[in-house]
Amino acid sequence: MLIDLPRAAETIEGTLPYLRNYRLFISHAWHRDEAYFRVVRWLNAAPNFAWDDFSVPEHNAIDTTEVGKTIEYHLHTFMRQACAFILCAGLYASHSEWIDYEVLFARRIGRPIIAVAPWGSERLPAAASYAVESVSRGDSLVQAIRRHGLPEGA
Repeated sequence: MLIDLPRAAETIEGTLPYLRNYRLFISHAWHRDEAYFRVVRWLNAAPNFAWDDFSVPEHNAIDTTEVGKTIEYHLHTFMRQACAFILCAGLYASHSEWIDYEVLFARRIGRPIIAVAPWGSERLPAAASYAVESVSRGDSLVQAIRRHGLPEGA
C-alpha cells in the first residue's frame, strides 16, 4: 500500500490517522500549572497521536547559569523547534508578561497558535485573538494540531 505523505491528516485504510511526531510548545503560567498538566494528559491519552514537549514547565525550568544564554534565548530555541504553539488561555494569561512574549514570538516565527479555553469560559485573554483555532476539549485539541501543525522541517 502506498501512503501519500503530504496528506498526514488523512487515514490509512480509513481507520487510523497517519502517525507523525508533533513537536509542541505549551505556553502557560507557572502559578497555573494545572492547565499545562490538563493539556499534557489530553495529548498523552489521545489515540494514534505522538508528540514531543518543547515547553518549559516549572518542574523542568531553564538553566540560566549558562554564560551568555538568557531565558529568551532558550525560549526561542524551544519554540523554533515546535510545529504548533498551544496557549493555555485562562484569563490569568492576561496578566502574564511571559505568555504575551511567547505569543508574540510565535507569531513572529509563523507558528500556528491554538488556544485552549477553560471549559465553559466565555471570555478569553487578548492573546487568544491570535489563535487559528480555540478548543476546550482534548479531542478537539488533537484535531486542531493535526489541521494546523506545520510539517516536519518547517
